[in-house]
Amino acid sequence: MKKIRNLIIFSLIITFFANINFVYCQTEYNLTIQVKPYDPSVSDVRGAVWINPPRTTVELDTQLTFEAGTQLYISAGVATVDIMCSYGEGIIYYTFASWGGDWPNDVNESSGSIVMDSDKTLIVYYNEERNCPTAPPAETPDITSAPTSPPTPIVTPASTNPPDQLGDANGDTVINIVDALLIAQYYVGLEPEYFILPNVDVNCDGSIDILDALLVAQFYVELISEFSGCTQNEYTLTVEVEGRDPNIPNSDGMVFIDPPNDHIVAAASYTYEEGTVVRAYSLGSTPPPPGLLWQSASFEFEGVAGSTFSFVMDRDRVIKVIFRTY
Repeated sequence: MKKIRNLIIFSLIITFFANINFVYCQTEYNLTIQVKPYDPSVSDVRGAVWINPPRTTVELDTQLTFEAGTQLYISAGVATVDIMCSYGEGIIYYTFASWGGDWPNDVNESSGSIVMDSDKTLIVYYNEERNCPTAPPAETPDITSAPTSPPTPIVTPASTNPPDQLGDANGDTVINIVDALLIAQYYVGLEPEYFILPNVDVNCDGSIDILDALLVAQFYVELISEFSGCTQNEYTLTVEVEGRDPNIPNSDGMVFIDPPNDHIVAAASYTYEEGTVVRAYSLGSTPPPPGLLWQSASFEFEGVAGSTFSFVMDRDRVIKVIFRTY
């Protein structure tokens, strides 16, 4: 009888503990940052992800631990890596493309905030842009083997050279029949001295031939007043600014138009020759300590929002810089 009673008590104890919900209060959570290429054909990228706290910049995949409830300010900026190219030193720009994973804000905004109320994984995608010299560096002339004085160039009355130097084959600052003769000599393979190649393709067709010589001769006798084949159109880029509040600290936005690599804080306009490639990019703002207002900026270009754009100036264009307050 005693054994049955003890068995009943033991069963009741097991049932009691089985129905108790034990609550585990987690006090820390992990934040995993993954830096990945936006273009799947790119094998490796670097990032520049600013995290506050602890006010540090992350370049590669990283895991950080925070107390539960910590609010983080995160901004993805531009990273650079020096490289060696075929014609000398170059540089790779890694620019923000978008967010993924547990990012709770607009995926196209380079900056934002999160609260560590669980383990989170943030994926930041970067674009890669390689910049290398397109030609070998100019050789330094050997002055030790040069003649003490160059031959005196043949100078005849001539028209004034246009500012771009087109047609001035021998570099004597005038365009005359001598330049036309030098171009003709080069065309038939005679290799004239004091011949400046960039100046002689006067119709900009990519080749130096007898037509270039004829055009220079026509310019000399004033049958033509310019080398119209090389005339380039110009287009205007209008930069509009929306939402910037100069009374808020850290409202600089860190957005740039390149060329001329201007930091944009107000409306502006730029004029470019046709075919110029323009890059609009954001470095990402550095957030202030928690509790203070700050502004971050991004672009809107032809109906698309983003932090980085590259485009060719083949017509007048408009790009808008939009500031947002956090």
